[in-house]
Amino acid sequence: MKPTIEILFSLIRNAVFETVIDEETREAVFNCADKLYKFSKHHDISHLVSYAIEKNRIPLEQTELTKKLKKRHPIAAVRYEATNQIFCQVCDAFESEHIQFVPLKGSVIRDYYPEPWMRTSCDIDILVHEEDLERASMLLGNVYGYKKDESGTHDVSLFSQNGTHIELHYKLSEIYYESSAEKLIDRVWEYACPKEGKAYYCVLSDEFFYLYHIYHMAKHFESGGCGIRPFLDLWILDNKVDHDKEKRDILLNKCGLLKFADCSRELSDFWFSDGKSNETIIKLQNFVLRGGTYGTASNRHSVAYAKNDSKIKRILNTVFLSYDKLKIQYPIIRKHKWMTPFCEISRWLRIFKPGYLKIAKNELVLPVMPNFADFDNMELLLEQLGLKEKK
Repeated sequence: MKPTIEILFSLIRNAVFETVIDEETREAVFNCADKLYKFSKHHDISHLVSYAIEKNRIPLEQTELTKKLKKRHPIAAVRYEATNQIFCQVCDAFESEHIQFVPLKGSVIRDYYPEPWMRTSCDIDILVHEEDLERASMLLGNVYGYKKDESGTHDVSLFSQNGTHIELHYKLSEIYYESSAEKLIDRVWEYACPKEGKAYYCVLSDEFFYLYHIYHMAKHFESGGCGIRPFLDLWILDNKVDHDKEKRDILLNKCGLLKFADCSRELSDFWFSDGKSNETIIKLQNFVLRGGTYGTASNRHSVAYAKNDSKIKRILNTVFLSYDKLKIQYPIIRKHKWMTPFCEISRWLRIFKPGYLKIAKNELVLPVMPNFADFDNMELLLEQLGLKEKK
């Protein structure tokens, strides 16, 4: 019987690209439907598997998991409608109140899919100017009844009345992720212009949107995994969107992400086209499949060790932020630098807030040192991806 992962990609290609499913795959689906559901849910693509099975009228053995699997496609469609309603409401609100903004990530990519519900997203990401952040938050809260949640180091979270999560970003780089791309990434507004027919609704240039997608993939990869979905997005951006590859690659090269982008393209082609594999692509595949959508602690710590990020160094960097990073969370120290230690203490006290203890534990508690074979393999992979300099 075909491996489960091969069956999974056959179903995804059928759902999104209308490729044909052969009889051997149909029979295999019946025999491994439970595994398919668990694995596809781990990568947030179970709705595509569900849709392919329904579209091809593939019979399934009646189990609790297959019953759940059948529901994933309609659930995704309903969720898209609810999310899109809020997205349009936010866009209209910002446009009418003269707040310049840029939709990000899934809100943009979904329009390139055959059907927008195929590209699921757990939230709506929108960029605003930092000086407009408070006004934008108050508008959504006071006028539309959105509830403000936690404020992060680069965004503010709100929830609409129907439970949709909105992340208002005021910068794209993140202080906990160091990358050679962050300086250019933070020049995002230089690559934005008003959408046709709009004054404040802005769109990013193709090459910058592509750069940000790769940057975001790399960030999640180094945090333990990014899942299958960003590679499907990448295939869509490479094959369904008019673009100038040279312009894209120039920006990627400036940011040190061209190697990672090239390897990601190869894996994307291997999964969704007729691309060939090699040793690096197989290692990248194994890491991504193991990590799922949100990554795993094991993957994350393997990357940390391979980048020579020792436990002591990791703890110190997490507990004591540099002034440059701390001032992003506490802008007051830009004018009053003497307040720096007090702001650092304020950060520490957040550990007592719900949810923060778990985050701190995940960041600070490292497992046993991986064996040398795992360490060497991960180090070599990072070098091949351009995420670590060769010794």
